[in-house]
Amino acid sequence: MNPTVVFHYLRYTCLHYQPTKPNKKKIKHLIEAMPYFLPDPYQNLFFELIHRYPLDCYWDSHEAMKEYGFIIYSSFHQALKKTHKTKEDFYNDAYVTETKNQKRIHTFLFFVVVLGLLFLLYRLR
Repeated sequence: MNPTVVFHYLRYTCLHYQPTKPNKKKIKHLIEAMPYFLPDPYQNLFFELIHRYPLDCYWDSHEAMKEYGFIIYSSFHQALKKTHKTKEDFYNDAYVTETKNQKRIHTFLFFVVVLGLLFLLYRLR
């Protein structure tokens, strides 16, 4: 799997994380399983990062988890000597995608309503 996909998933997971006891357990299992979804050359690097930055230090608040997601993302790219997004861009991309999807849904619903009205007007004639 492409590392970009894994980091998109990590970003959304950290964005929507709520610190409850069951969620802490689940997020720990999820983060520990993520390296297995990366290609072999990247797995060891991801393992090193999650051991260098233990999740236990960040899972007590929503904001800390957002920070954790960015730390893992930026550290991964720095270790590979690749350019990466700023913290603001990293999280703004998620909001832009959600906004685009919401606009598509609204447009679709608008056309469904208009077509329904046209159908009713045609049937009433």
